[in-house]
Amino acid sequence: MRNIIVFMILGLFMISCIAPKQPIKINNIKIDFTNYIEALNQKKFTQSIDYFEPTFFKLVSREELMNVLEEFYNSPDSELKMTNLNYMNFGEAKVVENITYVIFEYSKIMQMRVRGKENETAEDKEYRVKLSADTYNDSFGAKNVSYNSRTDFFEVYSEEKVLAVSSNGKVNWKFIVLDDEYIDIFKSIVPEEVLVY
Repeated sequence: MRNIIVFMILGLFMISCIAPKQPIKINNIKIDFTNYIEALNQKKFTQSIDYFEPTFFKLVSREELMNVLEEFYNSPDSELKMTNLNYMNFGEAKVVENITYVIFEYSKIMQMRVRGKENETAEDKEYRVKLSADTYNDSFGAKNVSYNSRTDFFEVYSEEKVLAVSSNGKVNWKFIVLDDEYIDIFKSIVPEEVLVY
């Protein structure tokens, strides 16, 4: 009887050692990232900055980032709101030095407009809209840009890759939006092996 109990305990121990790790709760990443986007939309910049991965501040100070966000979102000349978040692909979680990293892709619609000047003429508006359209088309591709003449807003479809980081792999996810153009800079603040996607 004693041998059976020892065998069962050893069996349970072996199973627990080879059992797959508990999967990352993707929903927690989605909740935190959605909260980050909502904080930006509501111009709660201090709250939105709290969702940035702390190593990001080795590149840009919190104060500099706050100034950029306030200047961009509070500009009297333009408006921006992000809507229609759609989470697409979530990569495999990677753990490096007890920090969990997950790369995911999402899409969004950015509603943007450059405000016209007071007493804007039809010709001035046409020029403003054309200049904005050219800029957005160059940045995002013409197929991803549409203009609503009724609201005077452009709708821009955009997809991005994001690195989610958590010290416990469960909650309190922080983020870095991964732009391929700056990938070498990101390698200076996060382990290079987590940037492979």
